[in-house]
Amino acid sequence: MTVQPGTVVGGDFRVAEPLAEGADGRLFVAEQISSGARRALKLLPVGSITDRALLARFEGAAKVGSTIASDHVVEVVAAGVDEALGVPWLAMEQLQGESLAAALVRRGAIPPHEARVLFGQLAHALAAAHRAAVVHCDLEPRNVFISRLQPVGGELKIKVLDFGVAQLLEEGRASKALSEGAVLPRNLAPEQTGGQPVTALADVWALGLLAFETLTGKAYWRKATGPSPLPDDLIREVLFEPLVPASRRAVEHGVAAALPPGFDPWFARCVAREPSERWPSAPAAFEALDRVLASAPAPTSAFAAYAIPGSRAESGGAGTTRVLSAAEAPFARDPVDGEKGDDAIPAVAMPPNERRRALILGGLAAGALALGGLGVGGFYAFKALSPPKKKKKPDADEEEEEDRPLSLPEDVTGKLDITEGTYPNAPGSYKGHLLIEPHPRVQQVYRVGWSNGTEGMGLTTRAVLGVAWGVEPYGVAVYELDRGTLKGRVVTTAASGIEHQELVGPPGFEGTYKPVNNPVGGSITLTPNGETIRVAYELSGQALEGTALKSGSTLVVSLGMPGAGGGVAVYTRRTKGYDGRWATFGSNAVGREKLKKGR
Repeated sequence: MTVQPGTVVGGDFRVAEPLAEGADGRLFVAEQISSGARRALKLLPVGSITDRALLARFEGAAKVGSTIASDHVVEVVAAGVDEALGVPWLAMEQLQGESLAAALVRRGAIPPHEARVLFGQLAHALAAAHRAAVVHCDLEPRNVFISRLQPVGGELKIKVLDFGVAQLLEEGRASKALSEGAVLPRNLAPEQTGGQPVTALADVWALGLLAFETLTGKAYWRKATGPSPLPDDLIREVLFEPLVPASRRAVEHGVAAALPPGFDPWFARCVAREPSERWPSAPAAFEALDRVLASAPAPTSAFAAYAIPGSRAESGGAGTTRVLSAAEAPFARDPVDGEKGDDAIPAVAMPPNERRRALILGGLAAGALALGGLGVGGFYAFKALSPPKKKKKPDADEEEEEDRPLSLPEDVTGKLDITEGTYPNAPGSYKGHLLIEPHPRVQQVYRVGWSNGTEGMGLTTRAVLGVAWGVEPYGVAVYELDRGTLKGRVVTTAASGIEHQELVGPPGFEGTYKPVNNPVGGSITLTPNGETIRVAYELSGQALEGTALKSGSTLVVSLGMPGAGGGVAVYTRRTKGYDGRWATFGSNAVGREKLKKGR
């Protein structure tokens, strides 16, 4: 099924452009013809509902969210089944932000102090739904959307998607044999496999699994590793395999430190196979979870202690270090007045994408942050020069070679449209844009905002723009390697200037490097990790971690506190536009983007 821009769906929604595609459907930006408003238009997969009786109920089911007395349920303005396309569709309010699934792909696990805000609002939505006798039945990261209230810097706001629709799909799955390829919810409760009534306690089960995935960045079930886990394998694990403690499963995933003390008994009560043994309601489960999350300390600055006497900065001044509160966490916001909210993406995973509030850069105690290897890599491509060959007609290979890397323009600020984007080791694609602006106080530093609400900070070399994002405090560095010497610059969100660094080590981006003329000492270790490089930084008993990307002799690093999450991106100018690569902390794979200069 092909849906092109200009296609009218449901007689009132003209497709403007595609946004993303996933296992739960395809999302478009659309204009509502009758009102002129821009909407997010979702088309469900062909065959997701085949029973005629269920199709007849689709419009009412899709609008069931309007009966739920909570601001944390997405508004569905219209729904129906398009006869020409043969698919169910729903038009939603336009949101600016990203799904929780996207946040987990982009920045990794969500720290406890931010999860408290997220789950408090989620519990409000569930409590209101259960009072209205509505059970979600498919509560997982792709159905939790994160936006930010106006004005800029306002509190984040959670919206739960697909109330009613998920319930209808649940009935459709029950009427469809597993052998026919029915897609199961990843967090389905035992009673959803058949044989027992499905009540609000099924959402309590899913809430526990959602909390585990939010805090660790990993799914609890071993068989739930893809967008469409095999039904037989998943059901066997849900019904029969041992329910190991959450902390043990976190150890298996290599994220043992992600869960706060006390999480195990809370989680075990959520996922009791007998519904009567679970928390009696979503609010009761949240109250207990909130006490657990509150026991975990909020991150504090690791950078103030790294002062190195005699270091030099490109712009001076001392200041204070400030950590973002949960309400200021780097999630997305709704567009402010005067901005175009043209990247509404409910329930669609999108990596970094319109203008954001200024990065909060306090003063860095004049320290050289021996972050060697913490640099954010870029494309520093060299092409061998050869005499031009005369040919009558260029072939396909020559045309491809014409799209060669170029030096960055003197002014890199402006808008870049993401014409095609892919995720690291994950299906689906996305579009959007990013906006590059000079930082208002720190010279040669840029603030970068993506249209999904992420914001970051960047540094340039002659050939690349390197960007980092994450939970403050975090930093970005760019290094050039010259026969075992790393020469680079680093700036953090606690800095009032750029620090110059020089480190010596092996003649390649692997091994341990030591800072030159640094009285504090320390070391940085680079370890290849698939398409990325892991970075470990030790200084005076303190530890930072990071992920780096390299190209040629350039290394770009995103660094931050262990377990805080974040990522790194590299943008390279080419003849036909820009190339981008990005990765999250700890990832061994990269996402890729094609970009063009926007207007």
